[in-house]
Amino acid sequence: MKIKNLLTISIALVLASCAYNPEKYVNISKEKVLPRASFEMGCPEEEIEVKVLTENEVGYPETLGLTGCNRKLVYMRLDGETDWFLNFDSKRKNQ
Repeated sequence: MKIKNLLTISIALVLASCAYNPEKYVNISKEKVLPRASFEMGCPEEEIEVKVLTENEVGYPETLGLTGCNRKLVYMRLDGETDWFLNFDSKRKNQ
C-alpha cells in the first residue's frame, strides 16, 4: 500500500512539474510586448533587448525592461492579468 501511495504522489509531482514552465511564459510575454514596444520606441523588434526585471513567487515575470534604439521602457503585468502596461519610458541613451 505504501508503494502505491508513493507511486501516485510521484506521478502527480511529475505532471505538476510539466505544467509549471516559467520560461515558456517569459517567451509568451516577450511576444506580447515586443510589437507594442517596437511601435512606441520607433525601433525594429530585432533590435530590442528584453530583460525580466521582477518575477512573482512562482517565477512568472511581473516587470520587463526593454532597451533599444537609445530608449528604455518598463512594462508591468498586474496580478491575474495577461496584458502588459507601459510603466516607465526613458529617452536616455544606453551607456
